[in-house]
Amino acid sequence: MDSTNDKGAVSSAASRSWANVVFAIGTILTILVLVPFSPTFPRAVLDSSYLLAMNQAVEQGLRFGRDIVFTFGPLASVYSHQYLPATDRAMLVGASVLACALLLLYLEARRSGGANWPVLLLPIVLSLCYENGYFEGDAVLFILPISFFLYVASTKVRGWRFVATVAACSVASGLLPLMKGSATVGVIISVAAVALIISRWSVVIASASIGVSAATLCIAWLLMGQSASDLPEYFTSQLPLITGYAEGMSTASGVWDVPVFAVAALFILAATWRTIHRLRSVAVVALALMLFLTFKASFVRHDGHAIIAAQVLMLSALYLVALQPSWVTWCALVVSIGSAFVSTPHFDLNPIHVLRRFSTVVRDSSTSAVDRLTGHAQLDAKLAAEFTQIRKDHPLPGSDLSTDLYPNNIAVLLGNGLKWKPRPLLQSYIATTPELAALDAEYVDRQGAQRIYFAVDPIDGRYASLEDGPSWIPLMKHYRITSTVDGYISMDRMKMPRKVVVGHPVLSADFNMGQVVPISDYGVPVFARIVVSPTIFGRLLSLAYKPPILHMEVEYVDGTKRAFHFVGSMAKAGFVLSPTISSGTEFALLQSPSWRDYLASRRIVSFRLFGERGARFAWSQSFHVELQPVNIQSDAGVDAAVLPQPREVQSLKGYQETEDCSFGIDGHDPAAQWTRHGPLLHVDGWALISGKSGLSSDTTSIAIELPSGEALIYDAQKSAREDVASHFGNRGALMSGFSGLVNVGNVTDDFDLKVVLRRNGHEFVCTHAIRVSAH
Repeated sequence: MDSTNDKGAVSSAASRSWANVVFAIGTILTILVLVPFSPTFPRAVLDSSYLLAMNQAVEQGLRFGRDIVFTFGPLASVYSHQYLPATDRAMLVGASVLACALLLLYLEARRSGGANWPVLLLPIVLSLCYENGYFEGDAVLFILPISFFLYVASTKVRGWRFVATVAACSVASGLLPLMKGSATVGVIISVAAVALIISRWSVVIASASIGVSAATLCIAWLLMGQSASDLPEYFTSQLPLITGYAEGMSTASGVWDVPVFAVAALFILAATWRTIHRLRSVAVVALALMLFLTFKASFVRHDGHAIIAAQVLMLSALYLVALQPSWVTWCALVVSIGSAFVSTPHFDLNPIHVLRRFSTVVRDSSTSAVDRLTGHAQLDAKLAAEFTQIRKDHPLPGSDLSTDLYPNNIAVLLGNGLKWKPRPLLQSYIATTPELAALDAEYVDRQGAQRIYFAVDPIDGRYASLEDGPSWIPLMKHYRITSTVDGYISMDRMKMPRKVVVGHPVLSADFNMGQVVPISDYGVPVFARIVVSPTIFGRLLSLAYKPPILHMEVEYVDGTKRAFHFVGSMAKAGFVLSPTISSGTEFALLQSPSWRDYLASRRIVSFRLFGERGARFAWSQSFHVELQPVNIQSDAGVDAAVLPQPREVQSLKGYQETEDCSFGIDGHDPAAQWTRHGPLLHVDGWALISGKSGLSSDTTSIAIELPSGEALIYDAQKSAREDVASHFGNRGALMSGFSGLVNVGNVTDDFDLKVVLRRNGHEFVCTHAIRVSAH
């Protein structure tokens, strides 16, 4: 018997030792994934730009909630893992606090008799936050609060370890709202649920948990250089951003995303009900609310955001298994993993690729951790290299003037080392409500930057002037066009503003959805306010999910028609409706004495609004239109500053021809002749080197081939085209869009319009062409 007992003791000790090794490995891997020893670096794209801007705002001492009105706060670097010397220490400390709190929750689940191995899957699922050189920590913002109240509701141990875990999680919870303001709602739900559960046996500890979270938030706010008086305004400034999100930022969704998420969420809620036996109603209600917030964050913009839902579902189920492995928690985990493959078509969840991504993250993080400890990290050198690349790709002239950039790519400005003086909303696509749009417009009118680099690059196929629409009037009023630089219009603030007068309404009437709204030729640009009101059902739908998307179809003077994504909350603030402005050059030409000639083909003669399926239930079928003439004092120097200049070549025969090329010009049938109107051709379209393989170009140019064989080549601005990528079923075709201006004022004969595509140093010309008539 003694021998048997000895063998059992040895076996038990070996089992504990093996469990300790497993947990240690999971702990180390989780720290390597969550703590940015190997941070990301800025790039000149939209998403990276606002993350860089948040770090730069901290470095410049800008006031969040006042100078900066955005969804992210002064601890945004903990969310993004993006490097800037001024925020590196805060990034490491904040991420370490979050990692330790999450690991403590798994450790306590293990000590309470739960499973040990889930901690090995934790870092693998968290590594899905990394994609294409970015880290987006939304899943952490949700899963830490969820795991916190699930732990408190399930644990039977109430000693010093419990108190220490609650304290650590309360500290971590206090940091989350300063990472991303929208996380505040989830933190309130979690902290309230925790306090309610704990108060059943210790009001002191319950009150302390709330106090620790609040104190941590306030102390971290002050440590990041913010003023205590600005903290309330930081939170109140989030309200219009949150309320405008559902309509302003929604994109089309798949067929199965909502039901699949709902099924997986129900499994997790059922598993929670079966797993927790004390105040489980509180835990289930709190979890349901958190899953609802996850749903909104994931599927209002149904693109890469869908990975948030997949991660939160898997991590919630995984922690339930860690607390109590049973058939119901196992079912929840299996269903959540299965749902991820259905609802995340924009994210690669191939198991081999997931493990490869995970191993890469761990390798890079461990290597960089060693480099940091030995003083060989070279992070500043890497940052300098990235900024050098931005300056190479997007050169802007050096200047001591305070500078801002429209609409979104702030990394171009900061990468060139310019003195940044931002408008409150930073990026134009965020101005989704009249209240938000007014913040930017009033700022520009009162104290805008000394120099502005201006371009037009709307997201989601929006009508371009909807974004920061009210700001266009003070921009024309206070800024003089000086030149074009890398696709941007350079504008300097004038001491004396020019006359830009928005006149009394020339039309104020109600119309019905689908009805054509005529627009007379008033001889001046037309500023519009369009008020489309949601029904009661539409308001509820916006609260629960998102309303059906609206579109605006415009008809031009030449008879062509184009449809755009229409955001009613933006249109209510006001925007330049006619002529259509789709580039910075066209915006500048509004101030030219010859603007009517240059923008003749962009004049709108009518428009109509219509919606996707279900719109008639969500939106009132009548809407109000108010049109106002805009009288703009002309500037004779604009033409020389912005009119496009071509590259002249003897012939296009020297370029490699490709018959596999695919391209299209918006609003024009390639098989029909295109009759031009005015001296400028506004060419918007898409082009691929190979339509079969979805091969896009590095740059796209527009070529005018004259009857003599000579050619004029104009550079075009590339843009994303979701419709093209969807048509070809290939994400490689996403950056196929282009937009450019062609000056044909001196061309008297018919000519062929072609596209020239450059990739990896090689230039290709499509054999297809569109015939353009001179008359």
